[in-house]
Amino acid sequence: MNCAPFVGLKKFRFDDRKVRFFRMREDRRRRYDDGFRREALELIKSGAGKDTLARRLAIPVYTARNWIRLYRSNGEEAVMGGGGSRRYDWETKVAAARDHVENGLTKAEVMAMHGIASVAPLERWCRDYRSGGPEALGPRPKGRPRGSRSRPKPEPTREQELAERVRPPAGAHAPGPRVRHAHIRQDRAQGHAPYGLRCAIRSRNPWRRYSSYRGETGDRVHNLPERDFDAARPFSRLGTDVTEFKVAGSKAYLAPVYDMASKEIVAWDVSRSPDLGQQRRLPAMLAERLPAGTEPILHSDMGWQYQRQWWRKELERPGIRRSMSRKGNCLDNAAAEQVFGHLKDEFYRGRVFDSYEQFKRELDAYIIHWNTRRRQIRLEGRTPEEFLSMSLAV
Repeated sequence: MNCAPFVGLKKFRFDDRKVRFFRMREDRRRRYDDGFRREALELIKSGAGKDTLARRLAIPVYTARNWIRLYRSNGEEAVMGGGGSRRYDWETKVAAARDHVENGLTKAEVMAMHGIASVAPLERWCRDYRSGGPEALGPRPKGRPRGSRSRPKPEPTREQELAERVRPPAGAHAPGPRVRHAHIRQDRAQGHAPYGLRCAIRSRNPWRRYSSYRGETGDRVHNLPERDFDAARPFSRLGTDVTEFKVAGSKAYLAPVYDMASKEIVAWDVSRSPDLGQQRRLPAMLAERLPAGTEPILHSDMGWQYQRQWWRKELERPGIRRSMSRKGNCLDNAAAEQVFGHLKDEFYRGRVFDSYEQFKRELDAYIIHWNTRRRQIRLEGRTPEEFLSMSLAV
C-alpha cells in the first residue's frame, strides 16, 4: 500500500469504543445472508438474550431484539426473512394498534396475535393511532392534492417587507461602489435621504414619551444599588417606576413595585392619570406584602412624585429605605425598565382594547400570570411565586 499521501499526518489510535461504533455503523448498512441468520437463530433457540446475541454476532442490540420478537411471534420463517413485504388491511392495523395502546399488550403478543411479521409497521401504526385515532390508519390519497398548482402567492416575509421599504425611491441616486459627496448633496436637495435609505424601525416616535421628571422639586437621595440589581433574598431590593399606555383614545398608567430577587411584581396600581392618588395607593399595597422584620431598599428614578415629602414619610413607616437614579441615567433603573419591556412585548403590542376597563382587567390578569405561572430562566425555571415560597421556607 502506498502511504505517500499520508506522510506528515499524525498517527491516531482507535480505542475499543470507536471500533465498536464503526462496526455498528457498518452492520446497519449490510444485509444479513441466510447463513448468518441461521447462526443467530440457533443462538435464539438456545435461550440467548438480546445483549448476548448482539455481542456474539457483533450486531446492533435493536436488531437482536427485533429478531427475538420475530421468532417468538412468527417462528423461524420470520427471522429468515421469509415473510417478505406484507400488506395489512385497515381492520388489522386498528386492532393491533388498539391492543397495544389501549389494552396494554406487549408488542410481541400483538405480533403473535395478528400475524405481524415486523415490529416497524406496528410501531408506525401505534404512533399514528395515538395522534389521529383509527382514521389515521386509513389509506392515504395518492398524487398531488387538487389545486396545488393554483395556490395563492404566499405572504411576504418580514425581511422582504423591510427590503421593500428601504428600497431607494424613484429618482434617488442608487448606491454603488463609488459615491461622491456631490451625489449626497443632490439627494438631500431633492428631499431624499443619503443613498435613498430610510429607517423604518428606529424612526422618530410622533408621540411624546411619558416622563415624570419635573426638575428637583423636593429632596433627593443617593443611588444605593449603583446598577447592581442582584438581590440575595426577596424583599431586600425593590424597584418602581411609571409607564404609559395608549388605550381606547386615551392613556393609562401603570405603577408597579418589582422585587429584584424573586422577579415578582409585589404591588401595582393602574390609573387614568399618574397623580398623587396612584402613588398614595402604592405604598399601602406594598406595606401589606412586606414580611415582618424586613427593611428593603426601594429604588426609583427622579420623578416628581418620588421627591415629595409625603412619599418619604409613607416609606419610613414600614421601614423602607429610599434610593434614586441619577439625573439623565435611565440605566440606573434598568430593572424596572426591563419589566416594562417584557410586559409591553408580551401583553400590549399589537393588541386593541375597546375600553379602559377592559385594559385594566386584562392587565391585572397578566400580572397575576407573571407572578404565578410565567417561568423564568434566572429563577432556574421557577415562577416568582415558587421562588418566593422556597426562599421564605429556608
